[in-house]
Amino acid sequence: APGPYSSPEDEGTHRTGSASCAQRVTVNDVTPPNIGATNQTIPADANCQAEVPDYSTTVSDNCACASSDNSQACEDHSRFTVTQTPAAGTLVGLGTYTVHITANDGSSNNDGAGNVSEKDVTLTVVDSTAPVITCPANVTKNTDPGTCSAIVNPGTATATDNCDSSVTITGTRSDGQALNAPYPKGTTTITWRATDDPGNYSECAQTVTVQDHENPVIVC
Repeated sequence: APGPYSSPEDEGTHRTGSASCAQRVTVNDVTPPNIGATNQTIPADANCQAEVPDYSTTVSDNCACASSDNSQACEDHSRFTVTQTPAAGTLVGLGTYTVHITANDGSSNNDGAGNVSEKDVTLTVVDSTAPVITCPANVTKNTDPGTCSAIVNPGTATATDNCDSSVTITGTRSDGQALNAPYPKGTTTITWRATDDPGNYSECAQTVTVQDHENPVIVC
């Protein structure tokens, strides 16, 4: 039977309703940046120094981009920061140095502190530059009287080096004789070599030419 507050039209009709609520899904970046720097050996320059490389170029991250990356793919992305000690561009001399690298992806993780990676790499600066050698001038001399050779002072090569102040200089004759031995008629080549402490060397060549201008001795 109809209820006291229903009409005949309501008989057999079922009412339905709906409700909604909101759920928030938060995705946190928990992956720290990757520092790809490795141990490195670099040559010293003309002043026997080298600049510490910029290792920020070896850093990458799954979400953040480098501050220098202005590509469309990096729009609205956080930017990671990189610091290193010694700083990039610092001049150092020969030897081995530890470079400490820190990278932060700038994410909101860790209460806004971001994800951090740290790494130490070994930087070695070596002298790989050969000395600059200058040979003495070529020598031309007549044979000594009554002989087919000449005593010659060829001089000594000189050299400068970017790191070593006491370069070793040696001279080797093409005929295998000592430098102060008589030089025979003809042309003898002296190969001068300058060698620095690590063993880098350079060479130059000097010629000693002995000519026979002595008249024969005739006996009638």
